[in-house]
Amino acid sequence: MFGNNGKIRKKIPERRGIKKHHRYIDLHLHSNRDGGGLSPQGIAQEVFRAYKHGKLFDIVSLTDHCTLAGQQEFYNTIQQLKFGKNRPVVFWGVEFPVIMDNPSGARVHILAYADSREVRLHTLKNSGADGLINKLGNRAHNQTLRRIKQIGHSFPNLLPNLESMFAFASPDGYLTRESILKALVASSKFDYQEATNFLGCWDCQNGNKEYDLKNAPCAQLFLPRLHDVFKYLSWAHPNVSCTPETFDPIVTRLSELGVNAIEAYGPKTSKEEAEYLEATARKFGLYLTAGSDEHFHKAHYRLGLPRAQMDRRRLVD
Repeated sequence: MFGNNGKIRKKIPERRGIKKHHRYIDLHLHSNRDGGGLSPQGIAQEVFRAYKHGKLFDIVSLTDHCTLAGQQEFYNTIQQLKFGKNRPVVFWGVEFPVIMDNPSGARVHILAYADSREVRLHTLKNSGADGLINKLGNRAHNQTLRRIKQIGHSFPNLLPNLESMFAFASPDGYLTRESILKALVASSKFDYQEATNFLGCWDCQNGNKEYDLKNAPCAQLFLPRLHDVFKYLSWAHPNVSCTPETFDPIVTRLSELGVNAIEAYGPKTSKEEAEYLEATARKFGLYLTAGSDEHFHKAHYRLGLPRAQMDRRRLVD
């Protein structure tokens, strides 16, 4: 495969007996460490179950928001399951928000990846990246605390007291947006979709965002600190996180700051949008990433995207 430097890069070996349309990739998955519906181990088991039904995953990555806490559990489970010669490569991954320092002032999400074949997890943590990312997790936790207090003030009997809310925290003790949703469902006043609609309307009316501006770092200050740690920095779901007018300024500035990939394939990305993002990758010398952004809350979920529909010349490997 040819990368953006024009040199031949090592390819993932072709799997015998597996047709091209049976090969998948998913670099955007969320566990209960980030308010998702499955543990890191449970997600790895779902990857294995999909493999047993004919989906061969070349690369998978757990990308919880602002934490690396579930990475080792996910990696160990993938290594223990009986994939044989078809075991997927695991990328260490994390997702975090940044605020653009250009006139758009947009809030965008970045996916950071390191290849587990090249970098051990403790190397990432000892590099200081873990501390930087955990600070963002603490900011999001504190923001959730404020939201809980605000909702409790407006609707006194809707949520349990703050101490009881920690029963709905992530395994790391963080309160997240998902913690509020679980508490609303537990109150028996809402099902999950109604709780989601309620919280979305409440946030909109009160001017809240999942990551408001003061709780996300400036792209110019934060991204350069991750260059030497992560192999790929990818702009997540660009087709839904900006307007047509702000797309070019954002991708130009991100490229200047060292973002070297863009998430071109996902469940909400149309064929036309994917083709436009592929052209953008060629223009700026970016790699391409693909991910379902799956949180595993619904009985039916989307796991993996077929590589046959992607521009493999620029796809990360």
